[in-house]
Amino acid sequence: MTTEDSLSITPKAQPQTGPIAGPLALRIALALIGVAGLIWLMGLLRAGLHVHAPNTALLAAQPFAVKFHLVTVLAAFAIGGVLMVGIKGDALHRALGWSWVILMTSTAAASFFIHGFNPHGFSPIHALSAWVVVAAPFGLYLARRHQVAAHRRMMTGLFLFGLLVAGAFTFIPGRLMFQMFFG
Repeated sequence: MTTEDSLSITPKAQPQTGPIAGPLALRIALALIGVAGLIWLMGLLRAGLHVHAPNTALLAAQPFAVKFHLVTVLAAFAIGGVLMVGIKGDALHRALGWSWVILMTSTAAASFFIHGFNPHGFSPIHALSAWVVVAAPFGLYLARRHQVAAHRRMMTGLFLFGLLVAGAFTFIPGRLMFQMFFG
């Protein structure tokens, strides 16, 4: 055994395979979000609202921070979906993971310049943004330290709460995304 071998505390992460190589809780949460979304959409349709092509004029009238936030969040959602279902631990996962963390922190940072709920300051949703700014780089730190289980939990939580749950709240009546698709 060499000195270098004896200094290694944790083994290098091995790639994982499978349709979603994450915990059962993730699958259950995604299923619940999907069912809740369908119920919500059916309620909207019964109330007389109709789904239509997005009204991009509403988006065009928004400040730069909102447009930047939307572009980065959509890119993070797409990359995050690939990361959730793809092989874990390989070079592609690492490259996409770094991109995802940059997009998530950029999205969160942009949200500090958006004050839709409270025009004069921060709202409770900004606490989630602060968590993302701290948690996303910490998730990378965990991966670099080969703490795979903790890394998986952190990044899954960021995807679920930082993207899916936060994204669901953008479709509350009166908010921009609701107006774009249902207003």
